[in-house]
Order: sequence, then structure tokens, then C-alpha cells
Amino acid sequence: METLRTKTVIGADGKVKIEVPSGLPPGPADVVVVVVPTSNAPSDVHWRDFYGLGEEIWGGEDAQEYVSRLRGEWDGRELDPGRGGGPADQPPAR
Repeated sequence: METLRTKTVIGADGKVKIEVPSGLPPGPADVVVVVVPTSNAPSDVHWRDFYGLGEEIWGGEDAQEYVSRLRGEWDGRELDPGRGGGPADQPPAR
């Protein structure tokens, strides 16, 4: 079995024409064609388009404060939400 990969353009008639030198010996063969549509158009989507998405779910709660509170619960202690909330943000013990 040999896997061959090439690019082509599907014609207006919907037909696919493929010419690929296979390097295989002459004779019968089963051929499987997998078509993956591609686009040459640049993506108009930017991460900034998603800014604020889902803010109605948070109900005005600051995400970092929420995460810090959860981390404090996991550690069994409350952390200062204004500090970032992680153990690495805590000063070393003296």
C-alpha cells in the first residue's frame, strides 16, 4: 500500500482530475480518495473578536478573583485575591 498526497482544484463540473506518478507496477489497484476542502481566503477572525464573550455568565465577577478564591479553597485557606492567588505569589516563610 502506498499513500500519495497531492493538491488539485475541483472543476465547475464537480469533477476531480488527479495525475500522480505512483511508482507502482502496472496492474489493478484499489484507489481511495479523501477530499479535504481548503480555503485560500485569509481568516477574518481574530482573538479580539472574542473579547468579553460570556461576560453575562460571570455577572460582573472578576475572573482572577474567582480563580484565586477557588485556589484558596483547594489549599484549605483563603488567599488575597489581589495578589494573583498562587503559592508562588506568596512571600517565602521566614
